[in-house]
Amino acid sequence: MDEIHDLVKRFGAAALRLKEAGFDGVEVHAAHFYLIHQFLSPTYNQRKDEYGGSSENRFRFLKEIVEEIRKTCGADYPLIVRVSLEEYIGENGYHPDYGITICKRLEALDVDALDITASGSASPRGQSIEYMTYEQGWRRFLVKAVKRSVKIPVIGVCVIRDPAYAEEMLASGDVDFVGSARNYLADAEWVNKAAAGDTALIRRCISCLRCIENLKAGYPAYCSVNPAAGKEFEEKELEKDGNGRSVIVLGAGPGGMQAALIAAQRGFSVTLYEKEDHAGGQLALAAAVPGKAKMNWLISYLTEACRDAGVSIVYNKELRAEELSALHPYALIDATGGTALIPASIPGTDLPIVCTPADILSGRILPKGESVLIVGSGLTGLETAEYLTTLPGTSVMVMEMDSKIAPTAYIASRTDAMGKLLVANVILMPGRQLLAIEEDRVRFLEISSGEERELPVDRVVLSLGVRSVAAYKDLPEGIADHVYTIGDAAKPGRIMEAIHQGYQIGKKL
Repeated sequence: MDEIHDLVKRFGAAALRLKEAGFDGVEVHAAHFYLIHQFLSPTYNQRKDEYGGSSENRFRFLKEIVEEIRKTCGADYPLIVRVSLEEYIGENGYHPDYGITICKRLEALDVDALDITASGSASPRGQSIEYMTYEQGWRRFLVKAVKRSVKIPVIGVCVIRDPAYAEEMLASGDVDFVGSARNYLADAEWVNKAAAGDTALIRRCISCLRCIENLKAGYPAYCSVNPAAGKEFEEKELEKDGNGRSVIVLGAGPGGMQAALIAAQRGFSVTLYEKEDHAGGQLALAAAVPGKAKMNWLISYLTEACRDAGVSIVYNKELRAEELSALHPYALIDATGGTALIPASIPGTDLPIVCTPADILSGRILPKGESVLIVGSGLTGLETAEYLTTLPGTSVMVMEMDSKIAPTAYIASRTDAMGKLLVANVILMPGRQLLAIEEDRVRFLEISSGEERELPVDRVVLSLGVRSVAAYKDLPEGIADHVYTIGDAAKPGRIMEAIHQGYQIGKKL
């Protein structure tokens, strides 16, 4: 009991420090299964004293914190409380009816506003920090329910990325304020660009959760799409010293476009060549997966930003070495990406039934009504499986040599994909090593038993990783004053690695 009273005092003292430091107000985080939420939750709070049992007793800890902050900071110091309206942990968790009760009690304590969220780390699908597949505004109904129940201002957060959507929420009367956080990691100028009407140049958060992944690994909140995030202490204004010198970028994937953008902003004359009829590279394939359309936001932003900076983009063009020699640019950046790894050690990889995730996601191969085996359960393999479940009559199986499906995938992306695959009756087969592919079947080893088996299939999708294309590795000496290789063309990686490399090379020129 003494520890609770001491914690209440500490909350008040912390709020006072913020006030004295010049902050305009304070927000108490009573959500996401942190300590205050655990007191509120009947699932977590099993106390038998005045801080447990009834809903009023469970509220007592938060009530005393609010009263202590009012006492230390004064009644006129803005005080907001963040509340998880729904726990999303199943039937035993608390639900919006109880969440609204909490909100009404806070209103009676004269808090100045409520910040409505949901869930927390204990929920199976992470509804508090949503992954990419969550639609913008997905839990708006919770915010609206609170707005209908109290008279104090209500703040709504629910994966809001578009200024137009935020404005519509305000105009509808569902909220008084729209809140966001990850938006500003992706683009610190989000508000200014929205106010100026430059919405096409907003670098929108794609909800990949790389920021959270980095934090949990002990790094700053580096962002996949914004290479300056988390590095503000070292970033300086770009040097405008390009002086019209020619830069050629090969490949309009994320790394190539980011390099082209920075080079153009520095005053170089940049031409970006792409062999396909569209930009995006691997991003364009990933965007085809159900729920991953946010990838198109990044493609659209980079394309628009490059054009705005003066980059000349040439599609359907793959430059030959002699053409590059004739152009002799100041700098040449190879961002031609990677291609699927096809192990020569596995017999049968050249048979007609074999293809790659790119073949499937690009639509070059549509195995409707077929039984499809995906070999390899990295995130690309799981996304391909998810895409295949949308094809009529297609049966999907995933084979993985590791004892666990998606052993290296980040937990949020793995959890999201696995939940959908299980609902779609995708068969998951870990602990199996592919030995050979034949005309209508595969042979494999069950690692735990050492037993060889076979499985008849119509189609085999090899998702065993990526190798660099290296299309320009043997260029003649002196073809450009400076030659760089970035992204998957240098070493297969993820979006963040490609974007950040492009940014650094653009600055280095």
